[in-house]
Amino acid sequence: MVLMLTSVEVARDRLGYGVIEDIETALRSALQGATSDIASWVRCTDFTSGSFTDTFYIENEDIRERANPRTALLLKRGFVKTSPAVIVKSSTTFDGLSESSATILTDSSQVVYEKGLVFLLLDNPLFNNISRLGREIANSYVQVLYDAGFAADSKNDELFDQTLVPDWLTEMAISAAVVKLDQNPNIRSEDRNESEVATHNSYIASLVQSHTRFEPTAKQPLF
Repeated sequence: MVLMLTSVEVARDRLGYGVIEDIETALRSALQGATSDIASWVRCTDFTSGSFTDTFYIENEDIRERANPRTALLLKRGFVKTSPAVIVKSSTTFDGLSESSATILTDSSQVVYEKGLVFLLLDNPLFNNISRLGREIANSYVQVLYDAGFAADSKNDELFDQTLVPDWLTEMAISAAVVKLDQNPNIRSEDRNESEVATHNSYIASLVQSHTRFEPTAKQPLF
């Protein structure tokens, strides 16, 4: 079952619908569809909570010393949790990532939690100079261990935990549901005009632009 980013009751009240079974059924379906649509739009894959391990390979040309003193890694998942802490480590061999000799890079990394981006800071003061860290991660595997996503709501198994879902995702889900309902001839209201639907579409587009997981120079995980 696809979980919803907001409840039928919240969306119904926001949209001014009455408590009518057929409308609630259609709205539930629209909100479930909105979850999948939004995940695709912001390149998130899924919002479901889990633990993940992403592995990257950093080549010499990926190190932007001086001109851009950081290397970006785009994780498979967004909405990374702050606890437990994200772990970043590197090794010249893949097998070395699981050994105690792996280099821990957590203190020289910056995480953008919502977008699932990790920046390796090549000019971190813990290192003597930029080129030292560059030498340590060039032609090496880098692995990121992290938790991401939203747990299910403890009181409503149709929902993600509402204390974890950002407000903008809630609003986006409602707008996406409006667009889906507008395409349903059995639900579309005569007083819901095209300009209102266009407003919701415009709002969705603005949120997608602000929150899409994208970094033009980011490395993609091998697996």
